[in-house]
Amino acid sequence: MTVCYCALWMPTIIHQDFMEPYFRESKIMEISDNVSVAPDDSKLYVKLLMVDMDIQILVYKDDGYRYNKQDDSLTITLRHSDHSHNGMFFYTVETEIENHPLIYNSASGEYHFPCDLYHGIKEFYHKHAYHKVSDGDSTIYPYVSKTPINIKQPDNAVICHYLKLYEKKFINDFEYLQFNFSTLVNGGIFQKLLFFFGLRRHHSFYRIATKMKGDKTYYNALYMSCYNTKVKLERSDPEDSEEEKSHKRSAFNIENIIQSVDIMEDRIDNQFGLTNARISFWIAIFAIAISVLTFAISRK
Repeated sequence: MTVCYCALWMPTIIHQDFMEPYFRESKIMEISDNVSVAPDDSKLYVKLLMVDMDIQILVYKDDGYRYNKQDDSLTITLRHSDHSHNGMFFYTVETEIENHPLIYNSASGEYHFPCDLYHGIKEFYHKHAYHKVSDGDSTIYPYVSKTPINIKQPDNAVICHYLKLYEKKFINDFEYLQFNFSTLVNGGIFQKLLFFFGLRRHHSFYRIATKMKGDKTYYNALYMSCYNTKVKLERSDPEDSEEEKSHKRSAFNIENIIQSVDIMEDRIDNQFGLTNARISFWIAIFAIAISVLTFAISRK
């Protein structure tokens, strides 16, 4: 039976009529963000299968990785309904157990879709080109609705959902990047020596900066989509509604954050580039001195 609908965004760099999956092999994964579903000591696993354009999710408890149709088992089918050029896929959610806690919150009376499941399905279509899988995208969670949504309608709820989540994602990453940046630029000569020998946070800084710039390429697939007309980098007007101000602020925040990342990278490169050159010079002088001294001692 149909219980709800969900829109899953498969991040893409280019606009295309259809995103062909990178692979269709089944995969098994643990559901870690739904421990309440398995209240005892057992673990909850899912097996993901692609059937044409549909996604079948087989849910089971830990039993030697064997799918068990007994207690608390569940089959969820994501029936493909529509997709758009920006990587958005809209599914009808069908299941045999209407109010299973994996997809239904009895306290709120609302359906939801676990982030773990979303990101597991996303990997059928999306490769992590700019960051490690372990870095995660936990702030990006799926859109779920009780009613169908037209994902090709301008400024539909789905595209606004993901655009707003990207603002939150950029702000969170930027706060962590600033911490790394402050640690580097405010350190003394010892900090610079650690940076030079690769023992400090410069790897972390550049990894996060690269991840954020890469994320912007995916964000642009939504931002530049013909279905987005509200979240735009435009000057705010006193006549704007609160919603319009919020949308414009989101676009402004992301653009300014990425510009700030560029400035921080330039400062790191300039400050530590010169410092590294000086350290390299004195290391070379020291090495030459040691060589001369060693040669002189060996001549005696």
